[in-house]
Amino acid sequence: MAHRLLTEVLLKLRRRKLWIEGGSAFGWGLALGLVCLILGIWMDLLFEFTPALRIATLILALAACAVLIFVMLFKATLQNHARMIAARLDNVAGTQGQICSGLELSLMNGSYSGSANPELTSALAEIAVSRAADLAAQADCSRAIPVDPMKRSFLVFAGLLVIPIFFALLLPQLAATEWNRFVNPSGDHPPYSHIRFQVDPEGAQLVFGAGIDIHVTLQGTPADDLELVLEPYNTQVTYQEQSKIEPLDVLPMFAESGNRWRATISDIRDPLTYYVRTRDARSRRFHIEVITVPKIVDVRVQVIAPRYTGLPDYEGPIPRDGLSGLPGTQVKVTLSSNRPLSGGKLNYLSKGEQQEFVLNPTETGSEEVRGTFTIQKPGQIVLSVVDIAGQESKDTVTAPVTLLLDERPFVRLLQPQSLSLSTPTARIPVVISAEDDFGLSRLQLFRNLNNSRFLPLDIPFSEPSPVHAHEVVMLPLAEYGLEAGDEIRVFARVEDNDPNTGVQDPANPERIIGKGSESSVAVIRIISQEEFESMQRSRNGLQMLMSKYQQARRRMESLAEKMETLQKKIEQLPADSPLKKEALKELQELTKSIAQEAETLKKLADSQLPYQLDQELSPGLKKQAEALKDMSEQLQRLTKNKEATNKQTAEQLSAMLDSLKSQREQLDSEMMAPLETLSKIMPLMLDQSRFVQLYKQQRDLASRLESLKEKSDTDDPVLKARMRDLEAEQNMIQEELVQLLNDIEEHVEQLPLEPRFEELRKSALEFVSAVRVSGAAEAMTEAAQGLAKFSGTQGHSGALKAADILQKFLSQCEGVGQAGQNACRGGLPGFNPSLGDCIGQTISQLLKEAGFRPGTGKGNGMGSGAGGGFSARRSTMQNIGLYGETPFMDQSAAHQGSSSDQAREAPGRSGGQAFARQEERSSFNTSGAFQASGTGEAAVPLKYRRKVGRYFQRIADEVGEQ
Repeated sequence: MAHRLLTEVLLKLRRRKLWIEGGSAFGWGLALGLVCLILGIWMDLLFEFTPALRIATLILALAACAVLIFVMLFKATLQNHARMIAARLDNVAGTQGQICSGLELSLMNGSYSGSANPELTSALAEIAVSRAADLAAQADCSRAIPVDPMKRSFLVFAGLLVIPIFFALLLPQLAATEWNRFVNPSGDHPPYSHIRFQVDPEGAQLVFGAGIDIHVTLQGTPADDLELVLEPYNTQVTYQEQSKIEPLDVLPMFAESGNRWRATISDIRDPLTYYVRTRDARSRRFHIEVITVPKIVDVRVQVIAPRYTGLPDYEGPIPRDGLSGLPGTQVKVTLSSNRPLSGGKLNYLSKGEQQEFVLNPTETGSEEVRGTFTIQKPGQIVLSVVDIAGQESKDTVTAPVTLLLDERPFVRLLQPQSLSLSTPTARIPVVISAEDDFGLSRLQLFRNLNNSRFLPLDIPFSEPSPVHAHEVVMLPLAEYGLEAGDEIRVFARVEDNDPNTGVQDPANPERIIGKGSESSVAVIRIISQEEFESMQRSRNGLQMLMSKYQQARRRMESLAEKMETLQKKIEQLPADSPLKKEALKELQELTKSIAQEAETLKKLADSQLPYQLDQELSPGLKKQAEALKDMSEQLQRLTKNKEATNKQTAEQLSAMLDSLKSQREQLDSEMMAPLETLSKIMPLMLDQSRFVQLYKQQRDLASRLESLKEKSDTDDPVLKARMRDLEAEQNMIQEELVQLLNDIEEHVEQLPLEPRFEELRKSALEFVSAVRVSGAAEAMTEAAQGLAKFSGTQGHSGALKAADILQKFLSQCEGVGQAGQNACRGGLPGFNPSLGDCIGQTISQLLKEAGFRPGTGKGNGMGSGAGGGFSARRSTMQNIGLYGETPFMDQSAAHQGSSSDQAREAPGRSGGQAFARQEERSSFNTSGAFQASGTGEAAVPLKYRRKVGRYFQRIADEVGEQ
């Protein structure tokens, strides 16, 4: 038992010693390996080890560590026996060899053959072994086998480890560089340098043929120059091979601000490796990979329209709205890629059908392919390319295809209006405007007399197949021998140049008849001169009155200018010399002109208008005509006097010129001044009558709404439709009231700043202010809102309230008229004050002819009674063309006729510039959009633009005819 206990104690101590010795060996081995590694790093900094040397350094450090551990463990194993452990225990426990003796006795295993008494010896030995076991168990093991050797080894290792940690903290970039170089010895890790490169980008993937900018930011020590080195692409380059690699190119880098450098690599077709270097350092290597799948970089098309359209070819990128064209339009497509191409394809998709067209390279190895297809149906095209390696592009180009239609042409008559009246001697301009989206081939004017057969007249175009035409044809009615009661009808027909109709002209088989359309029929009714003058006065009475005397004034000014010019010319001739033939001829022409103008003024004076003011002023005009006639006779005698000298002629012309100027001043003061007064007052008098008319319209509306005042929230569709119409009428009356008040203010501003107009100005402005704050407009709004909600009760209440409010202003409105009459009677310096009464009477006559009863509004029951409804007021005499001659208007315009208040110049086919200026451009642009529609092209899809444009054009024509 004692033997086993002693053996266990000693075995436990042997194991402890072995572990301590092993730990110590491991610590010393790590310390030795670290020393070897530090020495290797230091040598690498000095001599730049190759990857093999760095690997050898790592192997050497590991080998040194392993060998030292093995040697120390082997040595510890040899020294780790029981007798040495027992001796250490005796030494620690101070047992004077008892443990060693007990161990020796235990090792004898009871063999005491040399003893005289073996049994006694065995008993004594057992006691000694037991004593040794007890002493060994009680001994201090930590003193017998201390851990100090292991502590010393790890302390030494820790001390050595502090050195690289210290340098890593002090020089982190150096430590990081060496760490990378030794952790990955075969990797691309440049040796440490004071210059650090921050490269952007650190490698890339590029499309074939693309370029890239390499930016480098230097950190640490600055450099004088940098180079970008390009090498063949290789991700597994050994250290030994690096020095043998021939660079593909070395590019200088250009310095930028902030210690930043840049270089550009363009047209990269093969993968490559690049790095940045300077004289003392370099960056690590980066790689550029090339994506070789072809990419479509540009698409261009050439759209060739059918030749008959006259449209130019389009070349350029695919339009934003896609491709569009008539049937038969050819489209040539050219695709460019970043790689040499072997071909491509174009898929034409249309309503489940698919056509494939081949795209061929323009030349061998070219980066462009080209193909052609014809637009026949709407759909879309899908484009792709294939490179010389057979790789198809991953991206495709898609574009919609819109099929356009050659629409019918459009023609309209701008003049005459749909219903026109003319005298038998007028010249009527027929103004035709025709348009087509691609070209016109024929324009005809059809006319008949008194429902006879229509006869066509071909009108040639100024250019072949124009897109729009504006033609003027004169109808000289005097040549037709017409009488009052005759009726002429005219309309226009136009044909386009579409060759796809397949209809041949029987008279010319080579000509294809295109699509056609016709205008509406315009009716010209012949009236007598008396009817014409009456209608002209009702429409332009004041203008005719003013024009009569303005015409006389212009004629006298023209005579004065001619006479003054001739006088100055004769004054420059020798004074005592007789008249030369040239001067005598000019004098005779002047005499003839004065005689003609005298005759014209006499006709003007004799052709009196049924106005009191004209009857008052016409005698003065007649006197001036007689004065001109006397002047003409004097000049006639002068031209027959062969002894008259230049001086005598000039003096007589000067006296006549003074007389002519005096007559013109008399015309201005005695005739034009009252007319100008009339022209300033007349607008306000018309405004007064307009207000009375507007009141009657409101009262009429309130009376008709009385039948609906018991209807509230009705569901009857008939009543709803009627209320919507009445709502529109109420809104129209309110708009007219607002416009009337604005017109009154505008007409007041046009009054001269003279005392006699102050009463009129003040009363008119007070009337406007009072009406605006009266609540009439608000009551009309209330009525319209009630009708909008289908409430007849609210609608009637608001309309009746508005009528009552307006009625209160009738007396104030008459006050404005009275102020106007007072302004007429106030007199003006330079003309007879009694003319004021004539002006007042003339105002009443003008209002009556215009359909107004002075002070009471419109005559003929406007606003009440028959014909006073809302729709009845929408058509007036202003919508009827009126043609003829009148001596009171400018004869140059009157001879050709006019369909509006202002005469328009229309001297014939060659003189249609005035009409052409009205529509100098087509209402449709090249894409068919109506230019006056107020919207951009992008708001309307391409295939609807022409239809929308024509729709708005027709609306504009219909509105213009009302």
